[in-house]
Amino acid sequence: MKSLITVLMPVYNSEKYLEAAIESILQQTYADFEFLIIDDGSTDNTQEIVLSYDEPRIQYLKNDFNRGITYTLNKGIDISRTKYIARMDADDISYPKRFEKQMEVMDLYPECAMVSCWAREINDNGEEIGTQVFRNLYLYYNLTFECWVYHPTVIYKKEAVEAIGKYQKKFSEDFDLFWRISRHYPIFNIDEVLLDYRISDSSLCKVLKKNDYDIYNRENVWRNLKYYMGEDFILPPSIFEALRHNFTGIMELSKVDDIIHLFRHLDQINHQIINKEACHKDISCIKEAMWWKKEYMIEYLGRNLPKRTAIQFLLKMNRFDRLLKFAADFVKSRLFNENGKQ
Repeated sequence: MKSLITVLMPVYNSEKYLEAAIESILQQTYADFEFLIIDDGSTDNTQEIVLSYDEPRIQYLKNDFNRGITYTLNKGIDISRTKYIARMDADDISYPKRFEKQMEVMDLYPECAMVSCWAREINDNGEEIGTQVFRNLYLYYNLTFECWVYHPTVIYKKEAVEAIGKYQKKFSEDFDLFWRISRHYPIFNIDEVLLDYRISDSSLCKVLKKNDYDIYNRENVWRNLKYYMGEDFILPPSIFEALRHNFTGIMELSKVDDIIHLFRHLDQINHQIINKEACHKDISCIKEAMWWKKEYMIEYLGRNLPKRTAIQFLLKMNRFDRLLKFAADFVKSRLFNENGKQ
C-alpha cells in the first residue's frame, strides 16, 4: 500500500546533528512514510552517514552542486508521490508522536492544507533556550506581520502547495509559502511542543544569513500589507518596523502624536483585513488576535518610552489602566530605593 507521507529533509554539511535528526524520524509512532533526504552538495560526511542506514524508507539523492534551499525543496515536492509532505531539518529533533498527532488533525479536518506545532528552541548542546507560544487561533492574522510557524514542524498537502506555486523566495521561503497557503486554505497549529528546533552557529536564518533573511522578511510583510491595502500603500519606516515589533525607530520619535500614528495605521490595516474576503477565516479569532497585538504594542511602549513621553502617550491612548499600573510601579521603585538607602 502506498504511503501517505513523504518526509522531506534537505541536508547540507549536516554531519554534526544528522544522526539524531534521522533517528527521530525513524522512531515516529506513525511509521507509514517515505523518507526523502536530498543532499545539497555536502562536502563533509553527510553522504556516508545517510548511506549507513539499512532502511527501505530512506531515499537518498544528491544535487550536482549546492543549489540552495528553495531549489532543493521544490525538487523534493516534484519527486514525492504522496498526498502529504512533512518537513524536517537535519539539525532538529521530532518528538515520537509528531506525525501521529498531525495526521489526526488532517483526518479530523480534511479541508486543512497545513498542520504545524510548537517547537522548543535548543542550542548546540541540546539545552533549552525557550519556547515560542504561537496560538492556533491567531495564526491567520499574525502571519501578516511575521512568520508564526517553524518550518520543520509542518505537514502540508502536496496538491495545495503545488497549486500556489511551491516555494518562490531565495530566503524567508517558509514565511512566504505559509502566508500564501493561509490566504487560500485553512491551516492549523497544534498547541503542543512536538519538535526541538536547534539554533546553532550554523543556523541560516539566525546566524549565517540573518541579514538576507531580514531583507526578505520585510519584503514578505510589505507584500502582505499591500494585499490588503493596495499596491500604492506606503508607511514611514519607523511605523512599518514597529508593526513587526521592532520598536527602535518609533522610540526615537520625540512627538507623541507621531507615535500615535502607529496605531491609526494599525487600525486601518485591521479594518481591511476584516473586510477582505476569505472563505475560511474566523472573524472572532482575527479580532482577538488584533486586540492582543495592540495590547502588546501599547504595553511595550508604555514600559520603554521615557517616563514623561510614556505618560503623555498613555493619556492620549485613554489607557488609564496602564497609567495606574505605571504609577504603582513607580511608587514601588521609589520605596525600594529609599529603603535600600536606609
